[in-house]
Amino acid sequence: MSANLKVVSTTTDPLEDIVSSIENGSWQYVKKDFDLLQLVTCLGPNQYVINDKVQLQCRDKSLDYVFVDRQVGKAKESGDNSELKMPVLVYFPDPIEYEGVQFSSNSYGLVDDAHGTLIKVRLDIFNYDCYYVNFDIHLDSKKSNIRAIGNMLNRQWAEKQGVTIDHLKNEYIALIDEAIADGLPDGLPTEEQNQQFLARYTKTTGISRASLGQFKSSHKKLGGRSKRAIKKYTPEMLNAELKTVSELPEYKDQGYVILYRSVGAYDGEALGFAIKTMTKDKKKKTVMILYADSETQAAGIETDSGDWSPTRLQLIATDWGKDNGKEFKLIFLDSR
Repeated sequence: MSANLKVVSTTTDPLEDIVSSIENGSWQYVKKDFDLLQLVTCLGPNQYVINDKVQLQCRDKSLDYVFVDRQVGKAKESGDNSELKMPVLVYFPDPIEYEGVQFSSNSYGLVDDAHGTLIKVRLDIFNYDCYYVNFDIHLDSKKSNIRAIGNMLNRQWAEKQGVTIDHLKNEYIALIDEAIADGLPDGLPTEEQNQQFLARYTKTTGISRASLGQFKSSHKKLGGRSKRAIKKYTPEMLNAELKTVSELPEYKDQGYVILYRSVGAYDGEALGFAIKTMTKDKKKKTVMILYADSETQAAGIETDSGDWSPTRLQLIATDWGKDNGKEFKLIFLDSR
């Protein structure tokens, strides 16, 4: 793998050279005046969310929209946009599937500064210079290197949100997947890869050889498949889902109360609120739109098992409704 740098490499890790060059402004690969609207979805006037079909998610959680709102307010109040940084894209010369999303040839994915991208468009900045790395040339056509670049850059606008152990676990699991695909002994990364991984993160996160063993155990538990981050729904996104459901013929003007809640609140606050609303509106039927906000909840919904099984939750809601003379219908939003 070659970083094609203008400067002489000072490390044995090509990705460190790339990241250092991006951070110090010397990286030569820049897409001028990139259309940031390609990276977002507009839900209404100045209501933007990141388009999850182009985001190369390297985190265990999706975006923090409260953080974005805070930074937009700060910038508007002060008129200071000096903290805005150039986003980092991955350029895909050929078609590729990454984390369940299909990218076409000659396309771009957003790997760093998703929060900053959202801040820019909410400040009416729709075109911006972006750094890019070529998946084939700079990342050696390895998906694990997408995760590595995202983790190593990992800077946010003004308020730093540091890389977590879960982020590193997912990167290491991607390395194991590639080792298995390459037929390496025991399906494990090489000693050189392990040393490189530890060199990247030990100083800042405290991970050790023992941590790599724990990551390996997590891979077995996940059946060798790393998972996409949990999708974080904003109020705008949830209101859009509510409107869509409200317009369905089977619910529209059929006497239903339609609301949304986190799946974690289904058996207490959510059902109680639904009954209170039905009583106030003099209705007897509710459609409750539920979304996951933890990995455990997402896994339960996806596999229909455990405490968060949709089948189990619907039975509980049905029994609750019978006891109160009401009818409940649960709808589960995509978790990723």
